[in-house]
Amino acid sequence: MNKIIYTVLTALMVIAALSSCSDFLDKEPKTELSPNTFWKTESDLRFGLNSLYANMNRSYTLDNQSIDCFAAIGNPVSSGTYTASNTDGIWTTAYNNIRVVCDFLENYDKAEVSDAVKARYRGEALFFKA
Repeated sequence: MNKIIYTVLTALMVIAALSSCSDFLDKEPKTELSPNTFWKTESDLRFGLNSLYANMNRSYTLDNQSIDCFAAIGNPVSSGTYTASNTDGIWTTAYNNIRVVCDFLENYDKAEVSDAVKARYRGEALFFKA
């Protein structure tokens, strides 16, 4: 009988301990940015889109990689010898940019700035999404 009482008491203490930990475990990170603490100022909005400018494709030779290119020298695509890899920096960067824009569009409205400033940065984000 004592064994059953101890088992029940132990189970109740474990349940009480686990349910009381939720506030303790739900903390904002102190060493990195989080959505709850980041999207507050115009500076945060600017910072949220800055990486997209660095990743803009400004390659003027990109068309040389197409099948329609008649460049002075051959390339693997037009000669039929190109082998696609499992990973590709062009696509990885493009999808990372889409993720950045979607994250921005989900959170920019939290900033404590005027509607005109929000609209400007939203327009920039939609430009990059397009």
